[in-house]
Amino acid sequence: MTESPRQTRPSPSNGGAPFLIEEAVEDFRRVDGLSEDQIAQLVGVLEHLGVPHQEAAPSAPAEPDRARLSALWDLPEDEISREVLNLLKVPGIDHATRRQLVIEAEVVRFSPPHKEALLHLLRDFIEKYRDSNDRQDQIAVGSAIRKYVACMNVADVGSVGLLLEAGQRGEPPLEIKLVIVKMIGRKFAANPPLAPNAEPELADKVFELAEASLFRHVLPEGKWAAMGLEAVHALAAMLSSKAEIAIDLVNRLPYKWFRDHLSLVLKDLEKKWEQSPKIPDRLGALERLRTLIEKVDAS
Repeated sequence: MTESPRQTRPSPSNGGAPFLIEEAVEDFRRVDGLSEDQIAQLVGVLEHLGVPHQEAAPSAPAEPDRARLSALWDLPEDEISREVLNLLKVPGIDHATRRQLVIEAEVVRFSPPHKEALLHLLRDFIEKYRDSNDRQDQIAVGSAIRKYVACMNVADVGSVGLLLEAGQRGEPPLEIKLVIVKMIGRKFAANPPLAPNAEPELADKVFELAEASLFRHVLPEGKWAAMGLEAVHALAAMLSSKAEIAIDLVNRLPYKWFRDHLSLVLKDLEKKWEQSPKIPDRLGALERLRTLIEKVDAS
């Protein structure tokens, strides 16, 4: 009696993709009729040999609680800010809804009694997600930063520098750093310093970003050009001695378009400060910075 030839296990039909444990199990179930105990032993052997498992399909991104958010805007205007705060304080609220609440909070008016609580909630959110690579997180963090700096006292702006440092996952994305630097500049543009070198430690962190962006082969890239412009503007608005060093870096670059744009930005800052109490040294400092730029192209 001749023994029938043993059937061979078919090769995986995955177009040459890496061999997976789940494929082997499915093939042996179909061809060899192994028991569950034998399957378990097979899986153990394959794992020992380093054969990978099939990765689970990524879950769909969570959607915010639309009904809850819609109900928020049905409230009287003076109650919206209170309800936003109450919802942000709820520990078990899902992340997508909390993220959307942070975005909505950017356009809500908060009374002074509510601002202190809002600042703590926004700071916690920023610190937790500022180094996230999730685009939706980055959008919400950008909103949180704008609202956070806008609502805080100018005397506390120095603490914003910590947000430029690396978080648990690494460095914040350039887009997040750009929002922070832009808001630093806006804060001091709206609240001119009374003396030179306001917030020197913060200015050091901003100068590091200016220095990183003001390179010949880096600056033409859109985000780095924006960072260079906003960083120099922020240094000038802080009346930092680093502003002159940054402008020297600008003047070494072969980009007249960037110098022209920066000159206009500084001129606009001068006009804003002309509306505030006159401090000659403050306006004179801005004029000197602008002159340093214009001399390069005039020579």
